[in-house]
Amino acid sequence: MTPVVPLRVIQIMRAACDRHGVTLGELLGPSRGRSACRCRRDAMARVRSEVVINGRPASYPLIGRWFNRDHSAVMYMLGACPRTRIAA
Repeated sequence: MTPVVPLRVIQIMRAACDRHGVTLGELLGPSRGRSACRCRRDAMARVRSEVVINGRPASYPLIGRWFNRDHSAVMYMLGACPRTRIAA
């Protein structure tokens, strides 16, 4: 089932696409190109900071559904997951 995406989120997505020169299809699709990933990260960060639901920021699972991603991908993109470093 396709999630209902609020108008404000769609506006943020379109603004990010215009700024980065990426189509909405690339933003929401499986593309892992540099420009699409940067656009996606910027849009997710704006959604997380600007969209408030019941007095709280939008949750990672909800943002993931809006962007066709898993919640862990959202957490990684927004830096919520610590990156582990392998000692050589």
